Amino acid sequence: MAGAVAELGRWTLAGEFWNIDPRDSKVLLVQGGDRILRQFPEPLARYADDALRDLGVTVRTNTRVKSIEENGVQ
Repeated sequence: MAGAVAELGRWTLAGEFWNIDPRDSKVLLVQGGDRILRQFPEPLARYADDALRDLGVTVRTNTRVKSIEENGVQ
C-alpha cells in the first residue's frame, strides 16, 4: 500500500493535478517490528524494503504511532 501511494504521489499527481507539486508529498511507513513483511522470508522482506525506499518511501521499523492529530503523527 505504501508503494502504491508513493507512486500516486510521484506519477499521478504530477500528470493530473498541476497545482500539486509531487515533491511535497511524503510517504512514511511505520512498522512496530524489526522489519516489514514479517510473514515473508527475510530476503523478500529486504527486497520490498529496498524497493519502497527507491520509490521515496521513508521506512521506520521498531517504531510505534502514539497519536494521530490534526497537524501530525507522534
